Amino acid sequence: MPDGISARPFLWPACKERLAANPDFILMEDNAASHQCWYTDAEREKEGSRKMQWPPNSPDFNPIERMWCIMKSRILAKGLQLRLE
Repeated sequence: MPDGISARPFLWPACKERLAANPDFILMEDNAASHQCWYTDAEREKEGSRKMQWPPNSPDFNPIERMWCIMKSRILAKGLQLRLE
């Protein structure tokens, strides 16, 4: 994986924290090609995180899509609030 695109500095430490708090933690990723890459799977397994298995190419059954919408609206609202302060 090219430098600067690695999940190592951010994602894996967060997963370790979640695993320490909850041994049943399962990482939720969408079916993007980068999430299906052998390298990403090997890194995730090396860190001890399990991954939620999704049906291929099925955004209708993917609950994370709704979460992206909620997160985007909250981030935009927070950014607007910070600009007005």
